[in-house]
Amino acid sequence: MSFKGIFCLIFLLLFSIIFAFISTLNLFIIIGGVVLTIISFAFGADIFVDEAIGLGTKLRLTKMQTGATFLSFLSIVDEIFVVLNSSLRGYSSISFGAVEGSNLVAMGVFLISVIVLGISIKKEFSFDLALLTLIMLILLISSFYYTSISIFLAILLIIIFIVYITRITGHKGTLGIQEHSYSFTIFVASALLVYFASQNIVTISNYFYITLGNNLFFWGLIIAGVAGSIPEGIMFLISLRRNETDTAIGLILSSSIYKATILVAIATLISPVAFKGSRFSIIALLGISAFLFVYVLLRGVMSKNHKNITMP
Repeated sequence: MSFKGIFCLIFLLLFSIIFAFISTLNLFIIIGGVVLTIISFAFGADIFVDEAIGLGTKLRLTKMQTGATFLSFLSIVDEIFVVLNSSLRGYSSISFGAVEGSNLVAMGVFLISVIVLGISIKKEFSFDLALLTLIMLILLISSFYYTSISIFLAILLIIIFIVYITRITGHKGTLGIQEHSYSFTIFVASALLVYFASQNIVTISNYFYITLGNNLFFWGLIIAGVAGSIPEGIMFLISLRRNETDTAIGLILSSSIYKATILVAIATLISPVAFKGSRFSIIALLGISAFLFVYVLLRGVMSKNHKNITMP
């Protein structure tokens, strides 16, 4: 990494840390904070993708595992903060809104990328899409019978999360990753930059919520949710730009499953999470995940038929 790159990394990290501890905010500080925070996200995520892939090669991980572990876990740091902060204050509707909004934006970007860019989804990801579809279906059905997420449903979501984690960490696949240079110091610094930038996005979202008011789920969905999807969106697009398609897809699907299971479960266990106002986003996510699942299955069938036709 060049001296200029290291200087920018240190500068943005210091800014993000200082901004995170500012107690008094005004419109001028917020505007400047938004600009520099977005720059911090883009710069930090770009470096982190490189370093995470480099670490993945050293640990002998596949591209799918790299995207489903390092990148996806880091990308939901801000949502973890929102869930804990909101739930402990008794505003779990903000938590649920943030999770649903973030997933809706992330999966929407994924869907557009598949349609517009024509990225190929390997059949190995069909399990992830099927599981996400099932989770959304369970939430949708529950919303018709209950006003809030029950403890039993939260426990079920935790079980689904454990099963999924066990599966992806034990996935046997070809490495398919060319050797990347790796620096532990740069890896940690870039991770901290994205973490504090995520935290600052939450602070900015809370500022607008307090200033403008409105429904808790609405602001969780619109502000915290959209802002929370920035790390995933940036890392997803950067991974695609670097031709790390499996890493990008693993990131977007795994982070969506993590948020829809363990984060929703944590919020529910801390304080009640109401379904009010959430049905539209659940239906939208159900539609996107189901469409992509069917798309992968049809591509697999068409590919198999094509091979049979071309065989002598």
